[in-house]
Amino acid sequence: MPNWDSLLNPNFIYLIPGCIFIFAAVVSMRAGKTYGRFGVSASRSEEPAQFWWGVALYFLGGIFFIGIYMRSIFPEAIFHPERWVQSK
Repeated sequence: MPNWDSLLNPNFIYLIPGCIFIFAAVVSMRAGKTYGRFGVSASRSEEPAQFWWGVALYFLGGIFFIGIYMRSIFPEAIFHPERWVQSK
């Protein structure tokens, strides 16, 4: 039996929509259709600009939420030039 309290902690709240957005972008690219503005579907062959904007927004949303999740796991910045100067 999975421990549901550990799956719904604040860290995973950001990972779940991030994965959903990335999954929706991949499915939209494979299917050739995505939801455009005002809930209208956009096809890759008929409305390519609106289609690619929708797919790009899905990817950006996924990257944004996964980035928040990664920042909550690793609160300290990885790139520190001050550490390089001190180590020399």
